[in-house]
Amino acid sequence: MIVEAKGVTKRFGGLVALDKVSFEISPKEIFGLIGPNGAGKTTLFNTITGFLTPEEGSIRFEEHEIVGRKPFDVCRMGVARTFQLVKPFNKMTVLQNATVGAFCRTNNTRIAKEVALEQLHFVGLYEKRYVLASALTISQRKRLEIARALCTIPKLMLLDEVMGGLNPFEVREMLHLIEKIRGSGNTLFIIEHIMAAIMSICDRIIVLHHGQKIAEGVPSEVGSDPKVIKAYLGREYVLAQNARA
Repeated sequence: MIVEAKGVTKRFGGLVALDKVSFEISPKEIFGLIGPNGAGKTTLFNTITGFLTPEEGSIRFEEHEIVGRKPFDVCRMGVARTFQLVKPFNKMTVLQNATVGAFCRTNNTRIAKEVALEQLHFVGLYEKRYVLASALTISQRKRLEIARALCTIPKLMLLDEVMGGLNPFEVREMLHLIEKIRGSGNTLFIIEHIMAAIMSICDRIIVLHHGQKIAEGVPSEVGSDPKVIKAYLGREYVLAQNARA
């Protein structure tokens, strides 16, 4: 396993944001995380990447305990992430933004730029490399965030709603990019609210509700689980799936 989480618990005062959450992720897997707003999804990402320290539990990455490590240490170990609210450096070019990520691995500016150019080509932003980030569309900004994360040379990528706000064509393009990232050898852990997208691309999915894991399995199992339907998916989702079948 590339990730093993056992009994992860995070509290904010009297609020239990994560309640003994456990899961495992296999190498090169696309692992999904769904649940209603406030379920603890981003909090879980923050505990994995070192932005928060859980009060209880263990998180191991490639058999190394990462609880208590700083975000830059976790990143250097091979864990990268994107954020739900995309905030590039607007007064810097696309190339400069991507180069920031490459400095995780090198202090050499020439090498950092070479890595950044390679990743911009990979995500489809090479032609925009000298454009200011402020001029990008939301779809392009999300791709830039992914490129910057890829520049850290990760083994595990955590993607927080990278399809949010995209139109159907852009969602399909993003799904293709995610498959490309997996094809390059990466493992992906994805938070997403667009059910058609996450159900189509993930190998397995876990569901959080009020900080607790209420389901885990392949998409078809999770999508038909009564607890998940009641807590998150709703009757409309079931009716839509039945109509397609």
